[in-house]
Amino acid sequence: MFIMFDSFSGLIKDAIGWEGLPWWLIPLVLFVSLSFLNLVRKIEKFAWTHTLADIMIMITLMTCCAYGASNIVENGASIGPFINTQDYVSAIGFSIFAFEGIGLVMPVQDITANKKGYPRVLLCVVIAVAALYICVGVITLFSYGDGLNFVGPPDDKSTDKAQIILQQLPLNWYTWTVKMLFCLNLIFSYPLALYPVHSVIENILYKGWPKSPKR
Repeated sequence: MFIMFDSFSGLIKDAIGWEGLPWWLIPLVLFVSLSFLNLVRKIEKFAWTHTLADIMIMITLMTCCAYGASNIVENGASIGPFINTQDYVSAIGFSIFAFEGIGLVMPVQDITANKKGYPRVLLCVVIAVAALYICVGVITLFSYGDGLNFVGPPDDKSTDKAQIILQQLPLNWYTWTVKMLFCLNLIFSYPLALYPVHSVIENILYKGWPKSPKR
């Protein structure tokens, strides 16, 4: 949720240059929009949005890597300590965040046509994603070095470091479009991540109820 809030705050700031955005406005808008999306109980309905979200993520990653590699070529690699001994604890939360999609493994398997080939596909996806995380992390680390800061609330004025990597990109129509697509991806991905939780809770609350409009 922090990344979603920070992404939307940066997007609005880039679009209209408004830094005085009330802290409660974006969470309120997100709460209303996500509440309606979370009412959808057929995960198949999100198939096309999930595909678009994957495309948006790939475009965002390629953009970050391209600008990062260009920055390394122009200014040289920013080689620093690989472990931040002062704020390394914050990496634990972001490491857990990397596994947020693991709850979708079983729901997706249930609607997969070829269930026998699913484990092989899943293994290939996990390996590819792990390699992608490492490559993007290394490129952006060598490019921006200590210019990133993941510690503190979004409105923390004690540091001028960017909260997320997208805020390191130069501002133009292309990067603004990428940021907007990334924000849309976050909106459509959130209901998918919460789907397993909803399923467990509803099976407990509505045990024995038939699937009907009343339920």
